[in-house]
Amino acid sequence: MQCVYLVISKEYTEKQVGILYLTFGLAQFFSFSPAGYLYDYTKKKRNFLLTGTLGTSIITVATVLLAKPRGENIGFMIFMKVLQGMCTALIPPGLNSITQGVVGYKGMTFQLSRNKMMNHLGTTLETLVASMLAYNLYPNLGFLFIISPVMMAFVGFSISFIRPNQIDDQAARGLSMSPSTVEANDINEEAYKPPPLSATPATTARGTTTTTTAAVTTTTTIATKNSTTSVSMEALSPSAGAIGDQETASSKAGTAGKATGSPSVTPPPMSPTSSEYDPSTFKITGLFGGTIDADPSYTIFEVDQVEEAWPLKKAPCEMLRDPVLVVFVIIIFLFHMSNTSVLPLVMQSLKLENEKDSIILSAMCICISQGVMIFVAKVCGDYSLVIGRKPLFLTGLYSLPLRCFILAYIINHRLVHGDGIGVRIGLLATEILDGVGAGFYFTLFILVTSDISASTGRFSLTLGVVVGAVALGGTVSGYLGEALAEDLGYLRTFTLIGFFSFIPALMYSFLMPETCPDSPFFLARQTIPAKKNVPNLV
Repeated sequence: MQCVYLVISKEYTEKQVGILYLTFGLAQFFSFSPAGYLYDYTKKKRNFLLTGTLGTSIITVATVLLAKPRGENIGFMIFMKVLQGMCTALIPPGLNSITQGVVGYKGMTFQLSRNKMMNHLGTTLETLVASMLAYNLYPNLGFLFIISPVMMAFVGFSISFIRPNQIDDQAARGLSMSPSTVEANDINEEAYKPPPLSATPATTARGTTTTTTAAVTTTTTIATKNSTTSVSMEALSPSAGAIGDQETASSKAGTAGKATGSPSVTPPPMSPTSSEYDPSTFKITGLFGGTIDADPSYTIFEVDQVEEAWPLKKAPCEMLRDPVLVVFVIIIFLFHMSNTSVLPLVMQSLKLENEKDSIILSAMCICISQGVMIFVAKVCGDYSLVIGRKPLFLTGLYSLPLRCFILAYIINHRLVHGDGIGVRIGLLATEILDGVGAGFYFTLFILVTSDISASTGRFSLTLGVVVGAVALGGTVSGYLGEALAEDLGYLRTFTLIGFFSFIPALMYSFLMPETCPDSPFFLARQTIPAKKNVPNLV
């Protein structure tokens, strides 16, 4: 939007705008990783996120107020773009770090998909408002930029509702799988508290003696001949107190252990009034239903098996040398280098002699793709834990070459048969594929990053590196796309981009593993060895 304003209202040349765009992209690229490193350690995540949003708004408005005609102060504008790139680099790692700190790694999939749905909905509404203003105010587009500070004010207002004690810093950086924050208003002093970590005998109401053990939570995978079953177990310790009716407690435990569509374990009954520990009440629910009674001789596993499943905390350099991360960053860079220039080229292909009407068509391109992204983001949240990240990610990657080849066909049809309403409808319809590709991509690349960095304590740093690849790929794409379109024409440009976009898709197909721990494909390759007396589970 700023580039359009500078060209139309301030008479900037395309070369000057290109320099500003390149400067902004490089500033983002060099700032994302330090910003992510900062979020991994700071406890003031809200403050830095607010700083980024406020700085971005101020610089956006300053661009309108301080830009001189024909780029007379181009040096100062380059400096402003450097600052804007640094400010915007604080936003993506901050938002996702806070999200994971609030909901934890296990809740990240659902919450991130909802965040992305709201993000795409907000972009759609903002585009509609901006396009209507631009159509009525053309060619004086300076008033459009009042939208940015208004939107950022709502962002700051929303962030203020998140209290610091609601953000678990360990979960935010990926050191723990779930948040452990407790709000002061939610503390119930009369609620049951687990016994201390000791083995002191305790006498029950019936006069018998039991042994108090520590509460241990562990997740493991039981290997079988034909399949694997993920089991989440919680060995709850007994404590001194009256013993309730064991038969009633056992029947409740059996009811709770019914199949829910995912592997689970029903723990033995445990409450302040019933402290009898009966391991025989463990129930294992398989992937496709069915409940199996678990023998206590193999249901309780060692805690060190969890460490085998999840790596320990890694140093920054060690994390950045992770081969899966390196391959993923290269794929992200190549995909974004292919994808970023396609939408501007489609908008230019729709350009009419009446520039006011071109504004409406450009807005329709964005609204169509963003509307599809809302639905796709929901699909990511609902199904990426069921079938894994990889099939959905590949759907997004392979939609780009399909989209480019369809665009090449439409452009060729226009060259042969002339322009018409059918050509414009066809160009707009290709934005459905843009919504599919970008919708899967922009949601899943954050989830895959969270998977790769799980339990390393480097989530924000890793995300900063990945988003840096996004920024660099987009910067290169913006230049190459326009240069190719000018030298070779739109037909050859879309064809070349289509063939080039196969590279990241094929790399992800053959070089990237499934990263979601809940996916059956992940479990089939990364099975924790169980005890020898584990029976086959069908």
